[in-house]
Amino acid sequence: PMGLLGFDRDGDPVLWERIGVAPCGALARIPAAFLLRHEVYTMARIQQSLDELMVRLGRPIVYFTAVEDLTGLGLQHLNPRSLKNYQALVRFCEDNYPEMVKRALVIKAPGIFARIWKLVKHFFDK
Repeated sequence: PMGLLGFDRDGDPVLWERIGVAPCGALARIPAAFLLRHEVYTMARIQQSLDELMVRLGRPIVYFTAVEDLTGLGLQHLNPRSLKNYQALVRFCEDNYPEMVKRALVIKAPGIFARIWKLVKHFFDK
């Protein structure tokens, strides 16, 4: 679950994402092609929201701050198929929506986060 909610100190929108509550078992069973189509839809809706904000506020908005709430993150998130699907989605976003994220903040990270981050940090561009 995710959505735009509020603004950061610079006046840019904040995207909240709750990765820890994602049902990894179900996500592992969803075909990768469907997940990619859903990501295209999601990113198009985010871009549309940024465009609407631009019109409403009368100034350019090209970046957002991402807040990643990791409440509920656990060993179930280490499912190999889920990680493979996540990697494909990250690659899609990195290739097609470069530099939209101004900064990413991780909150409520459980102890397992360090282990999971070691696996997924290589999915992202520097």
